Amino acid sequence: MLPSLVSLALALAVAVTKANGSPLVVVASDQDDNLINTITAVKIERPFDYDPRSGFSSDFRVSNLVLTTNDRNFLAAQQGNLSLQTVPQPFVISFSCNISTTICNYAKDGFTSAGKRITSALNFYKAINIRANFYSFCGGRTANCDLKDTLGQAAATAYFPAKLSNESDYYAYPQALFKQLSINADIKDSDYSQYDILAEFNSDFNFHFNASGQPIQPGQVDFEFVVLHELTHGLGIDTAWTSYAAIPSLSSYSPKPDYLAPIPSLVGSSIATATVPKWNPLNIYDKFFTESASSQSLRSAAAKIFSFDPNSKKLSSFIADFQSSGSPYTAAQSMYKLVTSGSKALTFAIPETTTTPKQTAFLNTIANRYVAGTSIAHLDYNAYWQTPDFLMIPAVQNLTGLTLDQIVLRYTPTATADATYGVLNAYGPLTVGMLHAMGWPTKSAPERLAVVIMDNSAAILSAGQRTRGDIGVSLLCVVVSVLVAVWSGAAV
Repeated sequence: MLPSLVSLALALAVAVTKANGSPLVVVASDQDDNLINTITAVKIERPFDYDPRSGFSSDFRVSNLVLTTNDRNFLAAQQGNLSLQTVPQPFVISFSCNISTTICNYAKDGFTSAGKRITSALNFYKAINIRANFYSFCGGRTANCDLKDTLGQAAATAYFPAKLSNESDYYAYPQALFKQLSINADIKDSDYSQYDILAEFNSDFNFHFNASGQPIQPGQVDFEFVVLHELTHGLGIDTAWTSYAAIPSLSSYSPKPDYLAPIPSLVGSSIATATVPKWNPLNIYDKFFTESASSQSLRSAAAKIFSFDPNSKKLSSFIADFQSSGSPYTAAQSMYKLVTSGSKALTFAIPETTTTPKQTAFLNTIANRYVAGTSIAHLDYNAYWQTPDFLMIPAVQNLTGLTLDQIVLRYTPTATADATYGVLNAYGPLTVGMLHAMGWPTKSAPERLAVVIMDNSAAILSAGQRTRGDIGVSLLCVVVSVLVAVWSGAAV
């Protein structure tokens, strides 16, 4: 991110099911504005209701974090001034902008260019539908507003549990990626959420827009950099591991901050009455986590945690019993200790392919601190901000005052424009390797990964989906990857 970038990847959530077993999808926003959709496909839909400003240490710039429902105009309130912006396929963007026509057009151009950059690196078999909002997070009043330096956020709207045919473990694939795969079932278009990615950007911030024709100024952040970073989270760079103490809906049940675990499935009409029939699977991004020191996969830690049977207990009892479960809880504590043991403690192990060797990418970990939305969900700042893989670092304090093209050429001097789209590819080799490992077809390896879907799975939805709503319910949801402008763990 650029100064104060929030990259929201909506990493957690709850799967909600009717008591009779028929799946429902929670579509969350404000407390009194939650919708539920009936679904017919295997899907996990994820909402969010996360206040990142509570519980963080004082030296972390919490003003760079995601929005609360009380502090912002939620996505649903921005229905006016909606237009359909078609980016050269595969991106179709429904864009809402409530500021000047000139700035709105500049922002549209930024989305168009970001879509071209992604398409120059990845192969698409189905279109990606994005709902994007550009509006004032502070309601036009930036004085004493904690959110004035928050740049943006994005999230996948839904995840589908699936596995490789020769493996036993299921992982949650973000909808945008899942649509590109070769699936062992007939998934109808109506089974998908209306949008694949939801994104919001803050018009209070002084962005630079390439379409303006003006040179970027010192301290400005390139809007396209922010868009590309956030959309990449929506494509799948997003973890299911979290601290329950960092989620407002769970923190009262789980005040202990010293463990990390995936969010379980919930059944019921409210958090207070919800029961827990099972765990949700890890995200496909999480499959490749290894401990840097030992090169040991963290899948064994997840297996120990999943060995604790939720047994349809009430949420409060589930958390209390989990914290007294012995080996499963010890594994969750060990995960927390690893992620807070210092920089470069965790890696993403990129498997060897027919064209590329095995590689490792250091993920963002911080000594003595777990920061929801920043830890794990980004690449290590100090290792990569001066490399071709700068895009997915958690902060941009040393990259402001530069356009995205200038940064690409600084760290990849031999870069040339894509012949089809006329843009420079801003994805470094590690970023492409991570996306390909998760299943994304790339220009050099365009084949569709074959997967087997999970039967009878409740699906998880993300931020603000609003189609086919019929019943209201208020349930939990969470967080996101946060991209900030200045981060204390980064070199200055």
